Amino acid sequence: MDKLLTKQDLAKRWQVSTTTIDRWVKDGIISPVKGLPSVRFNPEHILQLEGTEIGRLSPLERKRLEKE
Repeated sequence: MDKLLTKQDLAKRWQVSTTTIDRWVKDGIISPVKGLPSVRFNPEHILQLEGTEIGRLSPLERKRLEKE
């Protein structure tokens, strides 16, 4: 598993304040990892929100399989 992101990491990445991150969590826009004593975010979840699909197949292999 990749290193989990803190609120500060995510705020810096998205160029917003940590207060904005807190509001988005409260509004259900982003979801922190459950079961941890502090707020952390899964990098894969963040990439999905950013529009980057995570998958085992490369985009070329996925297209090849879809054509079959």
